[in-house]
Amino acid sequence: EVYEKGVCWSTSQGPTIGDSHASGGTGIGFFDVQMTDLEPSTTYYVRAYARNSVGVAYGDEMEFTTMSEAGLPTVMTVEVFNITATSAICAGEVMDDGGAEVYEKGVCWSTSHNPTLNDNHVIGGEGGGFFEVELNDLTPGTAYYVRAYAINSVGTGYGEEVGFATLNDFIEQWLHYDDGIYATSIGAPSNSDPIYWASMFPAASLVPYEGTNLTKVALYENSYNTNPITVAIYLGGVTAPDMMVSTMNYSPIGGDIFHEVELTTPVPIDGTQNLWIVFTEEGNYPANACADTGDPNNRWVSLDNVEWQDVAEAVPGYGWLLRGFVTNRRGETMELKPITTKPHAPLNGKTIQLKSAKQ
Repeated sequence: EVYEKGVCWSTSQGPTIGDSHASGGTGIGFFDVQMTDLEPSTTYYVRAYARNSVGVAYGDEMEFTTMSEAGLPTVMTVEVFNITATSAICAGEVMDDGGAEVYEKGVCWSTSHNPTLNDNHVIGGEGGGFFEVELNDLTPGTAYYVRAYAINSVGTGYGEEVGFATLNDFIEQWLHYDDGIYATSIGAPSNSDPIYWASMFPAASLVPYEGTNLTKVALYENSYNTNPITVAIYLGGVTAPDMMVSTMNYSPIGGDIFHEVELTTPVPIDGTQNLWIVFTEEGNYPANACADTGDPNNRWVSLDNVEWQDVAEAVPGYGWLLRGFVTNRRGETMELKPITTKPHAPLNGKTIQLKSAKQ
Protein backbone atom coordinates (compact mmCIF):
# COMPACT_ATOMS: atom_id res chain seq x y z
CA GLU A 1 0.00 0.00 0.00
CA VAL A 2 1.22 3.50 -0.90
CA TYR A 3 0.73 5.47 2.25
CA GLU A 4 2.32 8.72 0.96
CA LYS A 5 2.97 10.27 -2.39
CA GLY A 6 4.12 13.76 -3.31
CA VAL A 7 6.87 15.92 -4.75
CA CYS A 8 10.29 16.93 -3.44
CA TRP A 9 12.45 19.74 -4.76
CA SER A 10 15.77 21.50 -4.29
CA THR A 11 18.13 23.96 -5.95
CA SER A 12 20.52 21.00 -6.25
CA GLN A 13 20.03 18.00 -8.47
CA GLY A 14 18.67 14.72 -7.07
CA PRO A 15 16.21 16.10 -4.48
CA THR A 16 14.86 13.67 -1.86
CA ILE A 17 12.27 13.76 0.89
CA GLY A 18 15.08 15.10 3.04
CA ASP A 19 14.74 18.32 1.03
CA SER A 20 11.64 20.48 0.66
CA HIS A 21 8.65 18.32 -0.19
CA ALA A 22 4.85 18.39 -0.25
CA SER A 23 2.47 15.45 0.13
CA GLY A 24 -0.07 14.71 -2.57
CA GLY A 25 -2.12 12.03 -0.76
CA THR A 26 -2.05 8.20 -0.64
CA GLY A 27 -2.65 5.34 -3.03
CA ILE A 28 -1.93 5.07 -6.70
CA GLY A 29 -3.00 7.39 -9.53
CA PHE A 30 -2.57 11.00 -10.59
CA PHE A 31 -1.86 13.79 -8.10
CA ASP A 32 -0.55 17.33 -8.01
CA VAL A 33 0.88 19.55 -5.29
CA GLN A 34 1.72 23.23 -4.90
CA MET A 35 5.29 24.19 -4.13
CA THR A 36 5.47 27.41 -2.09
CA ASP A 37 8.08 29.77 -0.64
CA LEU A 38 10.21 29.53 -3.77
CA GLU A 39 12.79 32.20 -4.60
CA PRO A 40 12.25 34.36 -7.71
CA SER A 41 14.57 33.91 -10.70
CA THR A 42 15.84 30.56 -9.33
CA THR A 43 16.33 27.16 -10.96
CA TYR A 44 14.82 24.19 -9.06
CA TYR A 45 15.04 20.41 -9.52
CA VAL A 46 11.95 18.37 -8.73
CA ARG A 47 11.02 14.66 -8.46
CA ALA A 48 7.76 12.91 -7.63
CA TYR A 49 7.97 10.26 -4.94
CA ALA A 50 5.84 7.47 -3.42
CA ARG A 51 6.36 5.53 -0.18
CA ASN A 52 5.21 2.04 0.85
CA SER A 53 6.41 -0.45 3.46
CA VAL A 54 9.41 -1.32 1.35
CA GLY A 55 10.74 2.25 0.95
CA VAL A 56 10.69 5.36 -1.24
CA ALA A 57 10.60 5.42 -5.02
CA TYR A 58 11.40 8.57 -7.07
CA GLY A 59 10.32 9.63 -10.52
CA ASP A 60 12.50 11.17 -13.18
CA GLU A 61 14.03 14.54 -12.32
CA MET A 62 12.69 17.67 -13.98
CA GLU A 63 13.83 21.27 -13.65
CA PHE A 64 12.20 24.68 -13.89
CA THR A 65 13.07 28.34 -13.20
CA THR A 66 10.81 30.68 -11.27
CA MET A 67 9.90 34.03 -12.76
CA SER A 68 11.43 37.30 -11.65
CA GLU A 69 9.74 39.09 -8.80
CA ALA A 70 7.31 41.73 -10.07
CA GLY A 71 8.62 45.31 -10.13
CA LEU A 72 7.68 48.69 -11.51
CA PRO A 73 7.05 48.95 -15.26
CA THR A 74 9.79 50.42 -17.44
CA VAL A 75 8.42 53.23 -19.59
CA MET A 76 10.01 55.72 -22.00
CA THR A 77 8.87 59.25 -22.83
CA VAL A 78 9.42 59.19 -26.59
CA GLU A 79 8.77 62.74 -27.87
CA VAL A 80 6.46 65.76 -27.86
CA PHE A 81 5.24 67.01 -31.23
CA ASN A 82 2.42 68.93 -32.98
CA ILE A 83 2.89 71.70 -30.44
CA THR A 84 0.44 74.62 -30.65
CA ALA A 85 -0.35 77.51 -28.32
CA THR A 86 -2.72 75.37 -26.23
CA SER A 87 -2.05 71.72 -27.07
CA ALA A 88 0.60 69.12 -27.89
CA ILE A 89 0.87 65.40 -28.55
CA CYS A 90 3.18 63.26 -26.43
CA ALA A 91 4.28 59.71 -27.29
CA GLY A 92 5.41 57.07 -24.82
CA GLU A 93 6.26 53.39 -24.80
CA VAL A 94 6.03 50.70 -22.12
CA MET A 95 9.26 48.77 -22.56
CA ASP A 96 8.71 46.17 -19.76
CA ASP A 97 5.64 45.45 -17.64
CA GLY A 98 7.82 44.63 -14.61
CA GLY A 99 6.41 41.11 -14.34
CA ALA A 100 2.84 42.25 -13.67
CA GLU A 101 0.11 43.41 -16.01
CA VAL A 102 0.10 47.14 -16.86
CA TYR A 103 -3.47 48.27 -16.30
CA GLU A 104 -2.90 51.97 -17.07
CA LYS A 105 -0.42 54.00 -19.08
CA GLY A 106 -0.35 57.66 -20.08
CA VAL A 107 1.41 61.01 -19.72
CA CYS A 108 1.57 63.53 -16.87
CA TRP A 109 2.70 67.14 -17.21
CA SER A 110 3.36 70.29 -15.21
CA THR A 111 5.10 73.65 -15.39
CA SER A 112 7.45 72.25 -12.71
CA HIS A 113 10.05 69.54 -13.13
CA ASN A 114 9.33 65.84 -12.56
CA PRO A 115 5.52 65.79 -12.93
CA THR A 116 3.59 62.92 -11.33
CA LEU A 117 0.04 61.60 -11.31
CA ASN A 118 -0.74 64.30 -8.76
CA ASP A 119 -0.32 66.81 -11.62
CA ASN A 120 -2.22 66.99 -14.91
CA HIS A 121 -2.28 63.61 -16.67
CA VAL A 122 -4.13 61.81 -19.44
CA ILE A 123 -4.59 58.04 -19.88
CA GLY A 124 -3.27 56.42 -23.06
CA GLY A 125 -4.57 52.86 -22.57
CA GLU A 126 -3.27 49.70 -20.90
CA GLY A 127 -0.73 46.95 -21.52
CA GLY A 128 2.70 47.33 -23.08
CA GLY A 129 3.88 48.98 -26.24
CA PHE A 130 3.75 52.37 -27.94
CA PHE A 131 1.04 54.98 -27.28
CA GLU A 132 0.19 58.64 -27.93
CA VAL A 133 -1.94 61.11 -25.99
CA GLU A 134 -3.02 64.70 -26.57
CA LEU A 135 -2.37 67.39 -23.96
CA ASN A 136 -5.01 70.12 -24.00
CA ASP A 137 -5.85 73.39 -22.23
CA LEU A 138 -2.21 74.45 -22.12
CA THR A 139 -1.19 78.08 -21.62
CA PRO A 140 0.36 79.87 -24.63
CA GLY A 141 4.04 80.77 -24.43
CA THR A 142 4.67 78.49 -21.43
CA ALA A 143 7.36 75.92 -20.64
CA TYR A 144 6.06 72.46 -19.69
CA TYR A 145 7.64 69.22 -18.49
CA VAL A 146 6.15 65.81 -19.35
CA ARG A 147 6.77 62.20 -18.33
CA ALA A 148 5.17 59.03 -19.62
CA TYR A 149 3.94 56.66 -16.90
CA ALA A 150 2.72 53.07 -16.52
CA ILE A 151 0.99 51.41 -13.56
CA ASN A 152 0.95 47.74 -12.50
CA SER A 153 0.13 46.01 -9.22
CA VAL A 154 3.50 47.04 -7.78
CA GLY A 155 3.17 50.77 -8.49
CA THR A 156 3.87 53.50 -11.04
CA GLY A 157 6.93 53.72 -13.25
CA TYR A 158 7.88 57.02 -14.95
CA GLY A 159 9.89 57.76 -18.08
CA GLU A 160 12.54 60.43 -18.46
CA GLU A 161 11.39 64.05 -18.31
CA VAL A 162 10.99 65.90 -21.62
CA GLY A 163 10.52 69.67 -21.77
CA PHE A 164 8.78 71.77 -24.40
CA ALA A 165 7.23 75.23 -24.74
CA THR A 166 3.86 76.09 -26.21
CA LEU A 167 3.65 78.68 -28.95
CA ASN A 168 2.41 82.18 -28.30
CA ASP A 169 -1.18 82.79 -29.27
CA PHE A 170 -0.97 85.03 -32.31
CA ILE A 171 -3.37 87.69 -31.14
CA GLU A 172 -2.16 91.26 -31.45
CA GLN A 173 -1.25 92.45 -27.99
CA TRP A 174 0.95 95.23 -26.76
CA LEU A 175 3.38 95.27 -23.92
CA HIS A 176 3.15 98.12 -21.45
CA TYR A 177 4.42 98.34 -17.92
CA ASP A 178 1.32 99.93 -16.47
CA ASP A 179 -2.44 99.77 -16.38
CA GLY A 180 -2.77 101.93 -19.51
CA ILE A 181 -4.15 104.94 -17.65
CA TYR A 182 -2.64 108.37 -18.36
CA ALA A 183 -0.88 109.48 -15.21
CA THR A 184 1.56 112.38 -15.42
CA SER A 185 4.63 113.69 -17.23
CA ILE A 186 8.31 114.00 -16.45
CA GLY A 187 10.08 117.31 -17.03
CA ALA A 188 13.58 117.80 -18.44
CA PRO A 189 16.11 120.22 -16.86
CA SER A 190 15.33 122.92 -19.43
CA ASN A 191 13.33 123.48 -22.59
CA SER A 192 16.36 122.74 -24.76
CA ASP A 193 18.17 119.90 -23.03
CA PRO A 194 17.40 116.38 -24.27
CA ILE A 195 16.37 113.55 -22.02
CA TYR A 196 16.60 109.85 -22.79
CA TRP A 197 14.17 107.32 -21.38
CA ALA A 198 14.04 103.58 -22.00
CA SER A 199 12.67 100.18 -21.18
CA MET A 200 15.03 97.24 -21.03
CA PHE A 201 13.76 93.74 -21.81
CA PRO A 202 16.05 91.17 -20.12
CA ALA A 203 17.52 88.52 -22.43
CA ALA A 204 16.18 85.62 -20.34
CA SER A 205 12.62 86.83 -20.80
CA LEU A 206 13.08 87.01 -24.58
CA VAL A 207 14.05 83.36 -25.06
CA PRO A 208 10.47 82.31 -26.02
CA TYR A 209 10.53 84.97 -28.77
CA GLU A 210 13.67 83.76 -30.54
CA GLY A 211 13.26 84.21 -34.28
CA THR A 212 10.83 87.13 -34.03
CA ASN A 213 11.49 90.76 -34.96
CA LEU A 214 10.77 93.91 -33.03
CA THR A 215 8.79 95.80 -35.67
CA LYS A 216 6.90 98.53 -33.87
CA VAL A 217 7.03 100.60 -30.69
CA ALA A 218 4.58 102.96 -29.03
CA LEU A 219 4.88 105.81 -26.58
CA TYR A 220 2.10 107.47 -24.64
CA GLU A 221 2.59 111.11 -25.68
CA ASN A 222 1.16 114.01 -23.78
CA SER A 223 -0.38 117.16 -25.20
CA TYR A 224 2.81 119.19 -24.93
CA ASN A 225 4.93 117.28 -27.45
CA THR A 226 6.14 119.59 -30.23
CA ASN A 227 9.70 118.51 -31.05
CA PRO A 228 10.74 115.49 -33.13
CA ILE A 229 11.30 112.29 -31.21
CA THR A 230 14.09 109.81 -31.85
CA VAL A 231 13.65 106.15 -31.08
CA ALA A 232 16.71 103.89 -31.01
CA ILE A 233 16.94 100.15 -30.38
CA TYR A 234 19.98 98.77 -28.56
CA LEU A 235 21.16 95.25 -27.73
CA GLY A 236 23.30 94.25 -24.78
CA GLY A 237 24.33 96.16 -21.71
CA VAL A 238 23.22 95.71 -18.13
CA THR A 239 22.97 99.19 -16.63
CA ALA A 240 23.18 101.12 -19.91
CA PRO A 241 22.46 100.48 -23.61
CA ASP A 242 25.36 98.95 -25.50
CA MET A 243 25.13 98.37 -29.27
CA MET A 244 22.66 100.44 -31.31
CA VAL A 245 21.07 98.37 -34.09
CA SER A 246 18.20 100.59 -35.29
CA THR A 247 17.25 104.27 -35.10
CA MET A 248 14.68 106.61 -36.63
CA ASN A 249 12.98 109.96 -36.08
CA TYR A 250 9.29 110.73 -36.04
CA SER A 251 7.02 113.63 -35.20
CA PRO A 252 4.81 113.40 -32.11
CA ILE A 253 1.07 113.72 -32.50
CA GLY A 254 0.26 114.57 -28.89
CA GLY A 255 -3.24 114.35 -27.57
CA ASP A 256 -2.56 112.05 -24.62
CA ILE A 257 -2.65 108.87 -26.70
CA PHE A 258 -0.26 106.08 -27.63
CA HIS A 259 1.62 106.89 -30.82
CA GLU A 260 2.48 103.67 -32.67
CA VAL A 261 5.57 103.82 -34.87
CA GLU A 262 6.76 101.18 -37.35
CA LEU A 263 10.52 100.75 -37.19
CA THR A 264 12.42 101.47 -40.41
CA THR A 265 14.80 98.64 -39.54
CA PRO A 266 13.20 95.71 -37.62
CA VAL A 267 15.39 94.19 -34.93
CA PRO A 268 15.84 90.39 -34.75
CA ILE A 269 15.41 88.88 -31.30
CA ASP A 270 17.52 85.83 -30.47
CA GLY A 271 17.04 85.68 -26.71
CA THR A 272 20.74 86.10 -25.89
CA GLN A 273 20.99 89.88 -25.36
CA ASN A 274 19.09 92.48 -23.39
CA LEU A 275 16.84 94.61 -25.61
CA TRP A 276 16.58 98.38 -25.00
CA ILE A 277 13.93 100.68 -26.50
CA VAL A 278 15.22 104.23 -26.07
CA PHE A 279 13.31 107.48 -26.80
CA THR A 280 14.81 110.97 -26.95
CA GLU A 281 13.24 114.43 -27.24
CA GLU A 282 14.37 117.97 -26.57
CA GLY A 283 11.71 119.57 -24.45
CA ASN A 284 10.06 119.67 -21.07
CA TYR A 285 7.61 116.85 -21.60
CA PRO A 286 9.12 113.97 -23.51
CA ALA A 287 6.94 111.20 -22.16
CA ASN A 288 4.03 110.42 -19.95
CA ALA A 289 4.90 108.37 -16.90
CA CYS A 290 3.08 105.89 -14.72
CA ALA A 291 3.32 104.62 -11.19
CA ASP A 292 6.32 102.36 -10.61
CA THR A 293 5.55 98.67 -11.17
CA GLY A 294 8.41 97.55 -8.96
CA ASP A 295 10.52 96.19 -11.82
CA PRO A 296 13.55 98.32 -12.76
CA ASN A 297 13.57 97.28 -16.41
CA ASN A 298 10.84 99.75 -17.38
CA ARG A 299 12.29 102.92 -15.87
CA TRP A 300 15.76 103.75 -17.18
CA VAL A 301 16.56 107.43 -17.66
CA SER A 302 19.61 109.47 -18.77
CA LEU A 303 20.55 113.05 -19.52
CA ASP A 304 23.40 112.22 -21.91
CA ASN A 305 22.76 108.65 -23.13
CA VAL A 306 25.99 107.59 -21.39
CA GLU A 307 25.25 107.61 -17.69
CA TRP A 308 21.97 105.87 -16.97
CA GLN A 309 20.09 105.43 -13.76
CA ASP A 310 16.88 103.98 -12.44
CA VAL A 311 14.24 106.70 -12.74
CA ALA A 312 12.90 105.57 -9.37
CA GLU A 313 16.14 106.93 -7.89
CA ALA A 314 15.85 110.29 -9.66
CA VAL A 315 12.12 110.77 -9.21
CA PRO A 316 10.94 107.89 -6.99
CA GLY A 317 7.84 105.97 -7.93
CA TYR A 318 7.78 106.46 -11.71
CA GLY A 319 8.01 104.29 -14.82
CA TRP A 320 7.22 104.81 -18.52
CA LEU A 321 4.09 104.34 -20.58
CA LEU A 322 6.01 102.45 -23.24
CA ARG A 323 5.10 99.47 -25.42
CA GLY A 324 6.94 97.01 -27.67
CA PHE A 325 5.57 94.88 -30.49
CA VAL A 326 7.02 91.83 -32.31
CA THR A 327 6.09 89.67 -35.30
CA ASN A 328 7.07 86.10 -36.18
CA ARG A 329 8.33 84.66 -39.47
CA ARG A 330 4.80 84.19 -40.76
CA GLY A 331 4.03 87.87 -40.21
CA GLU A 332 1.76 87.15 -37.25
CA THR A 333 1.87 89.35 -34.19
CA MET A 334 2.49 88.15 -30.68
CA GLU A 335 2.82 89.50 -27.20
CA LEU A 336 6.25 90.47 -25.91
CA LYS A 337 6.07 90.14 -22.16
CA PRO A 338 9.27 90.22 -20.14
CA ILE A 339 7.65 90.96 -16.77
CA THR A 340 4.32 90.59 -15.04
CA THR A 341 2.77 93.96 -14.38
CA LYS A 342 0.74 94.98 -11.37
CA PRO A 343 -2.28 97.34 -11.48
CA HIS A 344 -1.82 100.72 -9.89
CA ALA A 345 -3.58 104.03 -9.52
CA PRO A 346 -2.76 107.09 -11.69
CA LEU A 347 -0.70 109.90 -10.19
CA ASN A 348 -3.30 112.60 -10.74
CA GLY A 349 -1.45 114.93 -13.09
CA LYS A 350 1.67 115.83 -11.11
CA THR A 351 4.55 117.46 -12.98
CA ILE A 352 8.01 116.74 -11.60
CA GLN A 353 11.32 118.33 -12.47
CA LEU A 354 13.96 115.70 -13.32
CA LYS A 355 17.18 116.40 -11.43
CA SER A 356 20.72 115.66 -12.52
CA ALA A 357 21.53 112.00 -13.07
CA LYS A 358 24.44 112.34 -10.65
CA GLN A 359 22.02 113.20 -7.89
